[in-house]
Amino acid sequence: MPLSKSTLADELLNCFKEMKKGDKDERYFADGVAEAIKTYMDGGDVSTTYSGAVPIGPIVSGTGTGNPSVTPPLMANPVFAATEAMKGKGGNSLLSTALQNGVQLMGAGPGTINQTVTGMAQVGWSPVPFVGNSTGMMIPVFVGLSQALDAVFLNMGRMARDGDHDKVMADGMADAIHGLFMGTPVTDMGTGGAAGAVGTGNVA
Repeated sequence: MPLSKSTLADELLNCFKEMKKGDKDERYFADGVAEAIKTYMDGGDVSTTYSGAVPIGPIVSGTGTGNPSVTPPLMANPVFAATEAMKGKGGNSLLSTALQNGVQLMGAGPGTINQTVTGMAQVGWSPVPFVGNSTGMMIPVFVGLSQALDAVFLNMGRMARDGDHDKVMADGMADAIHGLFMGTPVTDMGTGGAAGAVGTGNVA
């Protein structure tokens, strides 16, 4: 199934509402946001096509199937550090920047894409099936994410005191993050029976 913005918004909202119970701290917030994004990314689909040559011969056709894979602590740690630095001071831009940096660390590193690769390779006069794996990464364009998050926090600041701040924040963050990852390019390299295959595609 494709990336679900509503799933992300719901996961974030659950995190924010739990924070209101009084027994949660900044560590819970940082971990909760990172886990919400992981849940969102786990539900995405990767669509990749391959070219090049595998061990048995040149690729005639090849496709990959898989899901993005991200590591929440890579995001949670800088977000936690930012929330600690904000204590008693505020500073939404500090949080926006930390969220952008955290998402970048979590979502753009090697190994964020792992797929099963199947296809046909030319062996002599006939195409022959091949199967292997691939590993690679997403290539999101992070410029502008912190500004989009700044706008979300600014909008919250303008709301009436009795407004649903948690939902506005969850929906706004989901909009910004979904806009970043939906359709983001993917590049990967084949391994095993697909060694030598070069894949390009996107996340949906």
